[in-house]
Amino acid sequence: MNIDLSSLSLKLTIPQYWLEYQDSYWVPPAHWEEGINGAFIDYSANVLATEYANNDKQIYLSTNGTAGINLGAWRFRGDYSATYQRNKEKNSQYENRTFDFNRLYAFISLKKLASLLSVGENYFYSDIFESWQYSGISLESDDRMLPPKLVGYAPEITGVANTNATVHCS
Repeated sequence: MNIDLSSLSLKLTIPQYWLEYQDSYWVPPAHWEEGINGAFIDYSANVLATEYANNDKQIYLSTNGTAGINLGAWRFRGDYSATYQRNKEKNSQYENRTFDFNRLYAFISLKKLASLLSVGENYFYSDIFESWQYSGISLESDDRMLPPKLVGYAPEITGVANTNATVHCS
């Protein structure tokens, strides 16, 4: 703070960290809501039923999806798959059921870091290697939390220079 009485002026220096970014296409994190507590089940199901000429019957049902609970800022999720198969022939009947949680995890948004903290079973994705599942903690940036104008921009530069050249991007 600097006061200049001769010009009746006051000069304030405010750290940029204390300022709130303004953008008409973005809502600042201070105004975000955590949502309401609740639970849900998301699913996709497929059924195949076959009856053969000799009256043998087969039915196959498969379903997969995500079950979740939202509790405060935390999101708890479980990705599941289930199958049911029944074959009925003249002298025998076969029946099989499976249910499995493929992935159990929880996550929370860290607004100050524009990141997502995940705990539990997660996947490591790569453009080079095959993805693999691990159990642990991950912290990854989430560009959806940033204003559109602050999301990374990389200009596309094309062309061929026949001599030494300097390229200016703005």
